[in-house]
Order: sequence, then structure tokens, then C-alpha cells
Amino acid sequence: MAQIQKGTPEVIEQPSEREYNAQTGWRTVRRWRGTREACELFVPQLLNSVNSFRINVEDGSPMATIEGWVDNAQDGSSVDSEAQITTAWEVFGNDLEKDIFDHPRFAALAVGDREVLKSFRDGSLDYNEAAFQLSGAPDAADYLDALDSKQESYTVAQIVLRRTKSVASLAAVYCINSNANKTYTRAQLIAAEGVPSAVITEMPSTGKWLARTGQKAQQSNGRYQITQEWWHADTWSFLYPVV
Repeated sequence: MAQIQKGTPEVIEQPSEREYNAQTGWRTVRRWRGTREACELFVPQLLNSVNSFRINVEDGSPMATIEGWVDNAQDGSSVDSEAQITTAWEVFGNDLEKDIFDHPRFAALAVGDREVLKSFRDGSLDYNEAAFQLSGAPDAADYLDALDSKQESYTVAQIVLRRTKSVASLAAVYCINSNANKTYTRAQLIAAEGVPSAVITEMPSTGKWLARTGQKAQQSNGRYQITQEWWHADTWSFLYPVV
């Protein structure tokens, strides 16, 4: 029996569906139904509103159905929405090797002792000459013995804050490098990046945080991983501007 269409010969949008793909994230499947002629006339509009589509002609019927796939999910949930971005925070230690002359105990030595120790390290004085010229301060003698044993560096533990985001391949989420090599106070970093309360408790109450250059890498499943780090120190060089 022939099917009779009632009403105007236009395409009518049907209820849409959502589907998830590990490579592209969420997307919406939109559907329209109408006469074959109306569906063909609707194609120019589809070219501007969906990423891909197909027209399914119904056998023995003047009707057809259009299926269109929208990667930016026009049901209001875009691939950039927080619901589709997986965020993980880490706090860990980063061991740094520093010159022993950078230690506060070296800075606390008398100027004369510091100059003698520098001369010993660059070879201008031998051990006996340096020992004779030192003031006798315990730290000065310890520094001389350390340099004589080639112990010219020490390790400090640095706290690093890292945020890792996993996003769909089509998500317009970028590394935020505009503040790279700039420093934050604790309060500024918490406010700017929305640090979770469970992570805030691990952040020192004093010092500054240096923003490092972000990284973006494609994963085997087609998604992208975006990593940002902030390094903590009691002080940073004046050469690093504040945010």
C-alpha cells in the first residue's frame, strides 16, 4: 500500500542521539525525515551544520531519512566541555643539583673566607695555603674539605605541581604558555588554575611557583594529553616576571 505524506513536503528533525568514541570523544547524531526531494534540497544546509551525513532512502516509499554527525555536539555538550576532559593533578618531588656555593651557609661565611674558597676551587691556592688563610670558622673548614674531595654540589628537594588533561582530538584545548617562566604566589596559582582542595593542602604556604612551558602529545587512542607544571622555590630570580 502506498504511503501518503500529510503536511508540507519539508524535512522534519527527529530526536537526536549521542555517542562516544575514544578517539574523538562525544558527538551528536542528528536525524531528519522528509521526502527524497526535500532531503536532497536540504543538503546545502547540512554542509554548514554537520561534519558528515548520509541519506537513507526508504524502499517502496517517497520518504528518506538523513543522519548527520556533529563532532561539536550541538545538543549543548561540546567536546571542549569539562565533562569530556579528564583532569588529573599530581604533587611530587623533583631533586635538583645545586652548586655548594649557592647554599645559604656559604653566603653566611665571612667575605674573606668566601674569596679563599673560590681561589682554592679555581686552583689559585693549594690546600695548605687556603687552610692557612681561612679564619678558622667551622663551616669554612668544612667547605675546604668538601672542595678538596670534589664535593662541589648538593641536592635539594623541590615540590612540583603538575596538571594533566586528556582531551578528544577535536577539542579546542591548548597549552597555556602565555605565563610560562612567570611566577605565582600560592594564592594566585590556586585562583588562576582552580587547584583542588586535596592538592592545596600539599602546597607550601610560602615561596613562589614558576610556570613551566606546557606540553601537548597525541596518545595511541587518538586523544591528546596536555601537561602543565609549576615548580616551587623559596625565591626565584628577579629575571622571572610575576604574573
